[in-house]
Amino acid sequence: MHRCTRPMWGVVVKGFVPLKRALVVAAATVGLLSAPLVGAGTANAAADVLPPTFVSGSVDKKTFNLGDGPATFTVTVKASDPSGVEAPFVTAGSATTSQGAGFGQMSLVAGTAKNGTWQHTITIPATAAPGLWTVTLYPLADSLGNGTTDFKTIASVTLNAAAPADTSPPTFLGASVDKNRFNLKDGPATFTVTLKASDPSGVEAPFITAGSTTTTQGAGFGQMSLVSGTTKNGTWQRTITIPSTAAPGLWNITLYPLGDSLGNGTTEFRTIASVTLTTRPALPAGSPTITGSPVVGGQLTTKAGIWPAGTTFTYQWVADGVDVVDATSKSFTPTAATVGKKISVRVTGSLTGYDPTSVTTAPTGAVGLGTLTAGTPTIKGSAAVGASLRATAGTWTSSAALTYQWTAGGVAVPGATKSTFTPTASLLGKQVDVRVTGTLAGYTSRTTKSASTAAIAKGTLIAPTPTVGGTPKTGVALTAKTGSWTAGTKFTYAWFADSKAIAGASSSSFIPTAAQVGKKISVRVTGTLAGYTTVTRTSAQTTIVAKGTQSAAAPTIAGTPKVGTVLTVKTGGWRAGTTLRYQWIASGKAITGATKSTFTPTRAQIGHKISVTVTGSLPGYSDLSKTSAQTPIVVR
Repeated sequence: MHRCTRPMWGVVVKGFVPLKRALVVAAATVGLLSAPLVGAGTANAAADVLPPTFVSGSVDKKTFNLGDGPATFTVTVKASDPSGVEAPFVTAGSATTSQGAGFGQMSLVAGTAKNGTWQHTITIPATAAPGLWTVTLYPLADSLGNGTTDFKTIASVTLNAAAPADTSPPTFLGASVDKNRFNLKDGPATFTVTLKASDPSGVEAPFITAGSTTTTQGAGFGQMSLVSGTTKNGTWQRTITIPSTAAPGLWNITLYPLGDSLGNGTTEFRTIASVTLTTRPALPAGSPTITGSPVVGGQLTTKAGIWPAGTTFTYQWVADGVDVVDATSKSFTPTAATVGKKISVRVTGSLTGYDPTSVTTAPTGAVGLGTLTAGTPTIKGSAAVGASLRATAGTWTSSAALTYQWTAGGVAVPGATKSTFTPTASLLGKQVDVRVTGTLAGYTSRTTKSASTAAIAKGTLIAPTPTVGGTPKTGVALTAKTGSWTAGTKFTYAWFADSKAIAGASSSSFIPTAAQVGKKISVRVTGTLAGYTTVTRTSAQTTIVAKGTQSAAAPTIAGTPKVGTVLTVKTGGWRAGTTLRYQWIASGKAITGATKSTFTPTRAQIGHKISVTVTGSLPGYSDLSKTSAQTPIVVR
């Protein structure tokens, strides 16, 4: 296999040094540029055998923030020599990494070559490694070849950066040749190599060569040219010509290691394409054609035409001159990526004893949008308020994205764009349908409509049977517990005693009175909601209503317990309507006839303590008696 080596790179200072500058340095270093010989006789002056004198070196700016962009600065060098200084070379290099940038030859800006000032502007990309960068002066030489041997650091700059530095080599994105098969009987093989690469700091122009895989022959070595994009993301090309006297067979195109403007580089020699050189006669070719409609989803088919018997074929479909990946069958179905492009197919025929021949058909018209296969949607579910309807889209072209729009009475329902829909009261009496729209890249969108439902009927409320909460007892509140009805339902109530309506009892709660003692209570709940049929539910009956329990504070006695002085009972708070009865007591024994709210002690009560019992009676309640505390003993 042919092997080509990378050109001599010379002395390395923080990155590759191309051939030209390497030769300059080498010549200066070892004295290859020797002084002319002095003829016989006496010289007019002493010969110049010394290298140039370095006077000074500086930069016009020393600190940069790479977040603001590339670091650009001008290097100034002063040097002198009686024979004249050769234009110096300088470069910049990172003190902490192998990165370098800005190598170049300086220009004389003041004075003369014998005593002058030289300058060169260096730009370090914003992707460079932050930190200290030194500026290096290459060995100085004069016009006689007298030179120094030292690489002199003449200045430094500091780079600050907020973003990570670019420390990676360029990214190889792909390569191709515009023709990969040649018959050397027709002349030299000339083809163009195209390469794509990217790098945040900028790709250095790549080098390529072609080499035979069966011999040591090679041809076409050289540097590629940027034809589109930028060095940060661009396309490079180089045309290679292999002489017609070259060895036939497979020739590989080799890419030399890629490097960027900072010196980041690969070490790989990569085979990026191949061409085949033959000397056999070309296979007589037919005239292939394409049948079918050039639309997305349609099928195009190749007819190879008339070729010699026994010919076998391979196919490559092409869209606007670019090979379609994996499109190597006899037939091809255009995709969305080919819309607007003209399709052709390259048919290659092969037959023993002949060089394969490729023929490309005439292109079709531009690929048009395909037509979606559209299903007919249907609706499942009950057409009633509150009932869920579900749309089934039908069968559409695979991968089509489907959207939905429900309509009522022919008018789109706002927000009803899912495959399910629940009619509301506002749609009562209207017919509902659903419209399904299918979209797919490369196809014309289509919308199909379902049949309409029957008119939306009133819905059926969720209506559980209510229960009665509380103890059925006079004076104790009973509460209607409705349970969970359809959200938004409004309720009315009616209470019953032994199944007979209780007049005026129409609240959510009810307090039994004496009239309901001994009877069983139930409640009827009626639910109403717009768009729904009204529903009434009645609870089970309670146990019979028991008499209520009175409550009151113990009475007190006002007055002085003394014969002839009136004592008066003061009752506690009783329910309204309660009838009170009294019984005065002397030392625990009822006083005959003392049954009023007042009592005047007589001589018979002298020495006794007086108390009073108050008994309350109220219809529907059990009687309650409360006795006061005793007074002091009655005195005269």
